[in-house]
Order: sequence, then structure tokens, then C-alpha cells
Amino acid sequence: MTPARRRAAAAVALAAMTLAGCSGTAAEQTPQATATQDDAFPVTIDSALGSVTIEDRPERVVTWGWGSTDAAIALGVTPVAIPFQAYGGDADGVLPWIRQALDDAGQDVPTVLPDAGEDVPYEDIAAAAPDLILAPYSGLTQEQYDTLTAIAPVVAYPDQPWATPWRDVVTITGTALGLADEAQGVLDGIDAQIAEQRAEHPEFEGLTLATAWDVGGTFYVYADEDPRVEFMLDLGFTNAPAVDSLDTDESPFYFTLSYERLDEL
Repeated sequence: MTPARRRAAAAVALAAMTLAGCSGTAAEQTPQATATQDDAFPVTIDSALGSVTIEDRPERVVTWGWGSTDAAIALGVTPVAIPFQAYGGDADGVLPWIRQALDDAGQDVPTVLPDAGEDVPYEDIAAAAPDLILAPYSGLTQEQYDTLTAIAPVVAYPDQPWATPWRDVVTITGTALGLADEAQGVLDGIDAQIAEQRAEHPEFEGLTLATAWDVGGTFYVYADEDPRVEFMLDLGFTNAPAVDSLDTDESPFYFTLSYERLDEL
């Protein structure tokens, strides 16, 4: 994936996971203060890259990719290391709502892993001494996954890279942390906010949309697997028919369209 495409991938979780990080359920919890359901272990989680069995409650969690940091903090668990977020992050690579949640809880920002592009900073992850690596919304390759499993159990994406629905990211994170009930509570809180906004804006109902990003003369058009689009659909919008008909399946969540073909949308 090119740097431009990586930035596009990085953007996918912002809208929906902002709600997770700022939901009423999350705001009422202090990071690392949630009581884990110890009887939830051992738990086995299947992914597209392999199955992992988590024997005991994780104590040192490293997050990778997008969304799992937000989900973990929304569940009251502060990771020991988090990925650098080039899209939307501050100069330190920390998303503003994550910094705010930690500040509100009186906690320091955890180690921020270096921005290594598509490469995985194995040494930095190993230095964090994790007992679990959460990457349910990521672009890990099989080789990267296999290398990481030598450091700690890895929870990867269930189907395709960069394509896990944001609700599933919350659910998977909750299951891995022994906080399945709390994860459902977070989702219920987010869904209530979405329903409230949808009710306040009936004009959204049935409007068609095409979500795209202009990068150097090429439009990246996002499919309904993209959480930004998913969020808009939740609000009552529908994807423009052309988005589905033009989709080339070059990526799980987007396809490219030249300026010359833009009017086809």
C-alpha cells in the first residue's frame, strides 16, 4: 500500500470510533478500572491469519492498526503501547480524544510506537513486553502476524485487512480482554447516540452519497465496508448505486476513479 493509500486506510475508523471513545459508557469509566470477567478465560478467537487462545486476563496490551486503541480505552483498559496515528493524531501521533480520555483519568500516554508505514516495529513492540497484541482492524500480512506471535498472542482481523466493521472491532476487543458485556454496553451507548441523531435529522433518510478522497488526481471512492460510509448509512443515508456498480474490488474498502470518470458517480 502506498503512503497515500495508507493514509486513506488510517482514516477509516475516525468517525465511528470517535463515538466509542467519547460515548457515555466510556466516559463513565476510568482506564484500567473495569473489572475483567476472569471466568471468560481461556478464550479462543479465530482470524483470517490464525486462531489464538488467550489463557488468562491480559495485563499488558499492545494495540496495532486502527480502532482497537479506542475500543480498549472505552472499555477501561489502557494499552502499554499504541500505534502512531499519522492521520488525525497530534505531533506525538496521539488522537485527541485518546489523549483527553487519559488526561481525564490522570494517566500518562502510553508508549507510542514509531510510524513505520506498512512495516511493523517488532523490536519496539517486544520492548513493551505485551501479553496480548490487538490488531483486529489492520493490514497485517501473514508473515508479520507469524513474527508477532513469537512475541505475544495476536488477535488479527476476521476476514480481510482493513475491512473489519467498527462494531466488530469493539466486540472482538471486548472478547479478547474478557469484557464482552462491557463491550456490548459501549455499543449500546453508541447506537443510542446514532439513533438520536438519526431521529433529529429525518432529512438524511434515503439521501444517496458517494464518499471519496482526492489524492493527486485520483479519487479514492469508499465502499460500504469503510467505517466512515458505514457510519453515514447508520444515520439514514444510502450509498449511491454507482458506488456499487463501479466498484472494482481492488481493495476491501475502496476503489480508485480517475477525474475523467468522476461524472459516472
